[in-house]
Amino acid sequence: MNAIDPGKPAQTLTLFMRQTFRRTGFTDAVIAVSGGVDSATGLFLAVRALGPAHVFPLLLPYGSLSESGTNDAEAAIKVCQIPKQHTRVLDIQSFVDPRFWFVGFKPGETG
Repeated sequence: MNAIDPGKPAQTLTLFMRQTFRRTGFTDAVIAVSGGVDSATGLFLAVRALGPAHVFPLLLPYGSLSESGTNDAEAAIKVCQIPKQHTRVLDIQSFVDPRFWFVGFKPGETG
């Protein structure tokens, strides 16, 4: 079996992002970061492509349910050396809950 080399896809994606931003005239990226692997990967690739001064993370926790994810996201942002003032946190619970109630779903219920 062949070994997996994660460096090659990362290099390809970084180059693609950098070229796309340049071609479209954008210099900055806003990226939602949940603390999960997918968003952390996107964050790291954006920093590689644009530099930490050009990445603006947005954390979207759902109340206190997302505390560990928020902590993980903040740790990834710190590792990426993104300026602290670039990060914004927007708790989405007050936006999401009315939509749950509208369709008859109550958060925390199963079934």
